[in-house]
Amino acid sequence: MAIVVCQAGALRLTVKYVTTWKDGIFYYARRVPADMKQHHQGKATIRQSLKTRDPLVAAREALNVDFRLELTRDFH
Repeated sequence: MAIVVCQAGALRLTVKYVTTWKDGIFYYARRVPADMKQHHQGKATIRQSLKTRDPLVAAREALNVDFRLELTRDFH
């Protein structure tokens, strides 16, 4: 799921893998590929709190989380 962080006319900034929960806090949520589930305790998704209610801060934190996951090769 993606959220719209900012929209000005025809320009729209969206961020993938970000969602909100009942508490209004933004979370990073991403599906775990089938071949990687063994490395994630069999979980189908990874969900991590971004610890903010601000969509711009959430966008920045989500990019950091995504970068760390890709860098450590947790997803491939």
